[in-house]
Amino acid sequence: KMSEKDSPRGSGQRGQPTPFTLTEEEKSVLLECRRNSIARGIPLGIVTVIAVRFFIRSGMAPFHVQRWSLFYYTGGFLLSFMAGVGSYREKCFQKIMALENSTLKQQVIDRFYSQQSPSGQQVGLEKDIDEEPSSEYMCVPDTTTRTTPCTQGHLGGG
Repeated sequence: KMSEKDSPRGSGQRGQPTPFTLTEEEKSVLLECRRNSIARGIPLGIVTVIAVRFFIRSGMAPFHVQRWSLFYYTGGFLLSFMAGVGSYREKCFQKIMALENSTLKQQVIDRFYSQQSPSGQQVGLEKDIDEEPSSEYMCVPDTTTRTTPCTQGHLGGG
């Protein structure tokens, strides 16, 4: 059995990441991510409600949709809102990875890129022991293998 000192996550509880304090820069990036994702979700939800309203008013909707229209309005708005918020995830991830000397960035790297793949191979940020650690990575999610390999370099935009 592994003691807490031997735990790969540090001194926190088993399976829990070690707590850390966010810097002002990290807080501002997370707040910006929250605002921008909500700004994407609300318009998408409103457009969906308008589309459902048109569908019901045009007479093309089956009777159960007309009878339970409040459910369809609410469900359509919530699903579209969540899709809009989720669509900003990658952009927010890139903003976090672009931070210099960030504890949050290091936590993300440790959590997602230092894990073992199902085949037993190391995925993500493979480093040679002699290499100097770099603070800049380019991470591109691969949806086919469900991994996010990172390479040393600059995030897009130049």
